Amino acid sequence: GPHRALGLEGAENSLKGGACPPRKIVQCLRYEKPKCTSDWQCPDKKKCCRDTCGIKCLNPVAITNPLR
Repeated sequence: GPHRALGLEGAENSLKGGACPPRKIVQCLRYEKPKCTSDWQCPDKKKCCRDTCGIKCLNPVAITNPLR
């Protein structure tokens, strides 16, 4: 479409499908450096998600419809 030219500008901020898995409620003993800043730095379908001790590429979970 005509918007193709604008494609790259916000690309790294737009998200891949799915949602980040819910974080486990566990105590973090040692925080890790973030492994990614956006989904596009993650391979395949993985998303850049907050994990217990940092930010890393995780497999997404399907988004369930909260209205049901």
